[in-house]
Amino acid sequence: MFKDSIKGLDKIFKTDIQSTVALAIVGEGGTLKSSFTYSLLAENCLTDDALGIYITLEETAESLLQNQRSIGVRLEERLKIVDYNSMRRRFRGEEKHLAFLRMILSILLSYKKQHGDRFKYVALDSLGALYSLVELKDPRREMYHFFNTLRENDLTTWIIMERVGLGETYAGAESMLFLVDGVIELGVVETTQNVRRYIQVKKMRSVKHDMEKFVLDVGEEGLEVLGPLYGY
Repeated sequence: MFKDSIKGLDKIFKTDIQSTVALAIVGEGGTLKSSFTYSLLAENCLTDDALGIYITLEETAESLLQNQRSIGVRLEERLKIVDYNSMRRRFRGEEKHLAFLRMILSILLSYKKQHGDRFKYVALDSLGALYSLVELKDPRREMYHFFNTLRENDLTTWIIMERVGLGETYAGAESMLFLVDGVIELGVVETTQNVRRYIQVKKMRSVKHDMEKFVLDVGEEGLEVLGPLYGY
């Protein structure tokens, strides 16, 4: 999953994920959360000859792909983009009767039935946007069911959460962080000399990894993890 994906990521991860998991990418706006998630899944789809679905609720599929092209991220046709408008078209007339979270599960399980074990990866961008579209009576319980259903169908899931302001408040509630198996934070640090984006693994069950912040850069061929942030 991590090793042999984004260039330099093996500097952080000493071992890799060996099972189906749910993972969170967290951080403020402008920290490359969407690009990192897309790039990672695209590389895994290419390497494994697997299929994935990237669900974007904040922008159109074309806008997402254009953003990836602009920073040199390689696009991968095995990673299908599904946006909010395409979901509404698919379930036109049923929105009032079918909860939005169930609409997402219906798409994913239908794709799983069609492609079987080859369909391995799912991304949801983002949890905050999902919460703005639906009213969940018990968010933690319903998201637990969502993640568990995907695990039972051997789907590794990435969910993007945006941090609001300078605190530790996330659009979508911190309780979701307890439901996932791993948390990767992307952020920005300003010094008197420069401004650097960073990546830090905050939590990753059953995986040996470095806890330091590492520089995350945009190179000529997309994203690249450089050395540790402090002292780089």
